[in-house]
Amino acid sequence: MPGALVAVGENGTILKSTNNGNSWSVRQITTNWLSQVRYLNGVLVAVGDNGTILTSTNANSWTYTPSGFPWLNAVEYVDGVWFAAGNQGTVLGSQDLTNWASFDTLTRKSSTASPVRRATRGRGAEGAIMRSLLTPPSTTVDFIDFDFENGEELFYFQGQLDSNFFSRRARTW
Repeated sequence: MPGALVAVGENGTILKSTNNGNSWSVRQITTNWLSQVRYLNGVLVAVGDNGTILTSTNANSWTYTPSGFPWLNAVEYVDGVWFAAGNQGTVLGSQDLTNWASFDTLTRKSSTASPVRRATRGRGAEGAIMRSLLTPPSTTVDFIDFDFENGEELFYFQGQLDSNFFSRRARTW
């Protein structure tokens, strides 16, 4: 946050320094462990144990929002949406920091998210790596080629980067 350093941790501890870390004030809004705090789009957002989400514009007064999900590990802001990721494959999104919606994931492994543009990329426990499209791509799908292989018709299409696909007889993709 401009003009201050903010750190979070054990038992809901929130530390704030306005003099480059020479002295710190201590706040405790919750007893839940806080795993990360980020200054995103003009708002401090802290996440942690028991799905805790805390928000503040000044690091002095905080608003507590229970998400109803397990431990949250990371938070990010992309294209007008705040995202939080956590244990058991949890990925949440909010446009107002009050109402949070859950995104389905294919894993139940713990993760931290790194949303980039319209996709969330996550990394986590036991080598779990996720990638999920959050909004539909604006790129059209183009017909590239038609071919015969072993007497079967093959149709080749291409969309945005890493979205090449083909079909045998245009029945299965």
